[in-house]
Amino acid sequence: MGRLARYAPGVRAAAVFGLLLVSAALVAGSALASAENDLRAPRATLLPTSLQPLKLRGTRFVPRERIRVTVSSSHGTMSAKLSARTDGTFVVSFPGFDPCNGVSAAASGDRGSRASFQFSSSLVCD
Repeated sequence: MGRLARYAPGVRAAAVFGLLLVSAALVAGSALASAENDLRAPRATLLPTSLQPLKLRGTRFVPRERIRVTVSSSHGTMSAKLSARTDGTFVVSFPGFDPCNGVSAAASGDRGSRASFQFSSSLVCD
């Protein structure tokens, strides 16, 4: 029999309950620490500043992070590689890219920063 079998049923129940409480506290503490780190880390953003030509601005990326930006529409896909400035921002242009049937863009950094957006054709061109 196990070690708890030597004790009275009330003591065994208290021991099991105590172990469950300790386990729950460890899981909750770990989840809280993870959530706290997520709240502290600023989220990267990617937004268009111009549609003709298509120009995008990224913010809150890791300073000097190497980034690949990809834009897609029904007319095709283009991408560019660049580095964020020391303040974590960048601006990139895609001359000749036609966003009139909707556009989606994604920026992915080599240190984990990620941002994206998507516009439908009804929002982009009339």
